[in-house]
Amino acid sequence: MRQHFLANLPARKSHGSFNSAIACTFDLVSMASRFTKYILGITLFTLVTTASAFAENTPEEKPNVQTITVDNVSVVWGDYRDFTDIRSPNSSTKRFANHTFNRLTKYLAKLASDLPDGQRLQLSVTNLDLAGRVLPLSFAGLGNNMSEQRIIKRIDIPRMSFTYTLVDASGATLKQGEVNLKDMNFMERHNPFFRSESLKYEKNMLREWFVDLNHS
Repeated sequence: MRQHFLANLPARKSHGSFNSAIACTFDLVSMASRFTKYILGITLFTLVTTASAFAENTPEEKPNVQTITVDNVSVVWGDYRDFTDIRSPNSSTKRFANHTFNRLTKYLAKLASDLPDGQRLQLSVTNLDLAGRVLPLSFAGLGNNMSEQRIIKRIDIPRMSFTYTLVDASGATLKQGEVNLKDMNFMERHNPFFRSESLKYEKNMLREWFVDLNHS
């Protein structure tokens, strides 16, 4: 009996040590889990705080509004990013917008060159929708590649919205108003510009408006 008891004693001691080791392991795992959660919490808090500070310190993107003056015409062009369609098939939209605004302002100045001395025309453009639409050539049946081109179709009419003020030499207002131009028949209407003329449909639309302005 005594020998049997002594024989079982080491086994009990070994079993107790094993249980203690398991308990210690669980404690370590629990501590590691709590530590990991703590680190994650600190990291998340730091990221949120940093992002919030960055958002507060980052200035809001300013509207890309520009004023172009040529001779007796001054045009305030609104943010091109808000315009319906001023896309270019082969250059950045911003560069193409600046190019377009300058060309149309110069043409308006050409129209206004016949105004009486001292008179000035001021416009504020709020929207521009160029004739046609920029599409991949393959969509228009003009090739198999994805190169883009402005395709002119009757459904994609030119539009332009602006306010205007015509003043005399003393600054007194002679005429003013809000205009929403659109040319439903731009492809059939008489157009004095060459076929290769840039922005010929938009220029013709402005030309007809200017004729009406002079006779109103």
